[in-house]
Amino acid sequence: VVWLCLECERALEQRMQRCIDEQHEFTRTTVVKRFFRCLNPECRQRTTTLGKKRCIKPCLKCGCVKWGQCSAYSDKTLGIENQPAARAQPGDPGPATTFNRRG
Repeated sequence: VVWLCLECERALEQRMQRCIDEQHEFTRTTVVKRFFRCLNPECRQRTTTLGKKRCIKPCLKCGCVKWGQCSAYSDKTLGIENQPAARAQPGDPGPATTFNRRG
């Protein structure tokens, strides 16, 4: 669920206090939140988008404009910190195990 400020023309997860104080009109809607990671190997900064399929803004840390989709969970949470991303090769049978966060 996101709030659309009709005066500022912004989609926000929470209503901004400034918009509330200035009595802007809001619309509540549902959009998809997507997670991205900077593809610069030295950076790996993360960001999100609301209702957009691609991230087009430059990285705040290194200025790179290339982003790859990533999980909502950080690598630290998943236990795969500092490991290169695995790429599928032709003929691979697929993953040997599935990842279950609850188990």
